[in-house]
Amino acid sequence: MTLTRVESSQIAAIGYSPDTSELSVLFKNRDGSNGSLYVYDSVEPETYAGLAAAESVGSQFAQSIKRGGYEFRKLDSAGVVIDGEVQA
Repeated sequence: MTLTRVESSQIAAIGYSPDTSELSVLFKNRDGSNGSLYVYDSVEPETYAGLAAAESVGSQFAQSIKRGGYEFRKLDSAGVVIDGEVQA
């Protein structure tokens, strides 16, 4: 899945697969570099659209995803594609 970079102090990029209803969130490390990649299951398209369009992606994530009780898993972030560019 290709992720899209977002303006956020906590989140580097997000992506969504409508086929699997999976939301991918690449968090930032404290130094601003790419950190951990989490995939959230059974996320509705409207929820992703709200996150992608939010003025504050971090706040919207906390409100709609973190508090939403979505099941998630942590994946290896090596080789993640952001805006068409493979990340190291």
